[in-house]
Amino acid sequence: MLSLEDDSVQLTVTACAGPDPAPTDPTAQRRFELDATGTADGEPVVVKATDVKADSGDATTLTQTVTVVSKKGADTVGLVAKRSHFGGRWLDLDEPAVREPLFQRKGSTLVVRSKFGPQGSRQGDPGVIDGALIAACPQG
Repeated sequence: MLSLEDDSVQLTVTACAGPDPAPTDPTAQRRFELDATGTADGEPVVVKATDVKADSGDATTLTQTVTVVSKKGADTVGLVAKRSHFGGRWLDLDEPAVREPLFQRKGSTLVVRSKFGPQGSRQGDPGVIDGALIAACPQG
């Protein structure tokens, strides 16, 4: 289930993956990934959640991102919730006061409650809205 303000979309999780056993780039390693699809107003909605660890040798950063892409008429529109951990704290440009990870994992279920906004948005920008994602990876 994806909720953005007053709109909700039922999602079907199409893929889940844990850590990449053989990353092509050793400086950026996937820790978790979830892909899901749904339909809103007859148009497809695609959701991708990623958790990536980047290590430059000087510093390690964790970045958790949820990207939502859909159609609005002929246009493709997208919203992003993104939080990074660096220097011992979590940073979120849409929610500067937060101090916890974007992803809450409960077994096979991913729960995200955050602000979603256009790529590069900051707190107070137009288009930043409340959202939630609850999705379970298939078992088996």
